[in-house]
Amino acid sequence: MARALEAMRVPALVFSPRFDVLAWNGAARRLLVDFGDVPPRRRNLLWMTFHHAAYRARYAEIGVIEREVVAAFRFSASSYVGDPEFDALVAELLETSEALRAIWARHEVRAKVSGAKAFRVEVQAAGARDADGAGPLVLEWHTLASTTSSRQQLVYYTARAAGGPEDERRLAALCGADSG
Repeated sequence: MARALEAMRVPALVFSPRFDVLAWNGAARRLLVDFGDVPPRRRNLLWMTFHHAAYRARYAEIGVIEREVVAAFRFSASSYVGDPEFDALVAELLETSEALRAIWARHEVRAKVSGAKAFRVEVQAAGARDADGAGPLVLEWHTLASTTSSRQQLVYYTARAAGGPEDERRLAALCGADSG
């Protein structure tokens, strides 16, 4: 997973079955947050979705993200019933987040495979007049799952085919790539 992450020129991160963020690249740091600034105990996608203000602010539709991450976490946790680390995380979140409690009660379960997410980013693509008014940057995401016992997952983000050249330019600018 580490080598695949290093090879990625688009935002990408690796996380555990418990959704603990294990590694990320510079493009993911620019798209989401600098995970290195987040205490390791809090570097968890489920926790950050409900409690980390800067992370939440990156999403144009946080309600959609909240539902998706809970359903994906439930899918992952189904293989770890009774695991104390999973149980402790869920107990803490159920105690501290009313939003999570409401979504958790729906019992939705979905594998984290692929989809699209809208991000609030201030990025000026080469040749663009300005970043203001550009609207959310909608990116497709895909998950690669390890077949080893670690069950780690690598998620990466690409411009949508339907997004056109402007989305490609905005993503390239975000990634620090030369979009010339």
